[in-house]
Amino acid sequence: MEMAIAVIGSLIIPILLWLFPPEPLRRLFKFKKRQDKVGSLRFLVRLGDLSNDYWDEVDKPSVVNAIKPFQKDCSQFFQVSIAKFVNDVDPSFDITIISELNSPVVIHKLGVEIESIAHEMKPYAEAQAARISQQASYTIVIPDVRTDIESKLGRFLRLLEPESLNMSLAVVRPDIFRLESGSTFRYELLLKNYVAHMPNYAIVHFWVETQDQRYTSDSIHIFTI
Repeated sequence: MEMAIAVIGSLIIPILLWLFPPEPLRRLFKFKKRQDKVGSLRFLVRLGDLSNDYWDEVDKPSVVNAIKPFQKDCSQFFQVSIAKFVNDVDPSFDITIISELNSPVVIHKLGVEIESIAHEMKPYAEAQAARISQQASYTIVIPDVRTDIESKLGRFLRLLEPESLNMSLAVVRPDIFRLESGSTFRYELLLKNYVAHMPNYAIVHFWVETQDQRYTSDSIHIFTI
């Protein structure tokens, strides 16, 4: 009996320390948890198959004349192909996410954030209609940002200096995907109604959410007609 009491007594203190650790131990546990998640998710972005014929990736953004340029560095620049010059093909992006984390994560949400917008009407010949069917693994419907801006301004949108929008849009009911350390997750994302509903300059970034946090791509510059 005395031995059993001694054994139970020797376990009580470790159990209490585990349940209610003093501050130094609490900091150690938090540090260990952070170490398990060292690294990040890296985004590789290119044009999707649906956009390859009508969009281009270029080395620098289209030059603006009547408005100020965006005051932010972007890692990539995409624009409607001036050579093909169609007016109804929305951009789709082939996105590969590479896990550089030390432990698995579960991706349960993904989307795009429209960070900044600007607009400058440019003189072009009449664009042709492409009339192609577009389907992708995921689709986000872009709200009519241009009409909202025109309503606020009380006029037709000809010029708009760069301004923040910070509109975050998510895929409705995406598949849940477990991403192991060192593995990849690839998907194509179509931004439906982008050309019709957006000003012609924007900075966006793509994002995914896991059980712990949101991870985002570098800033990407998009130009339409």
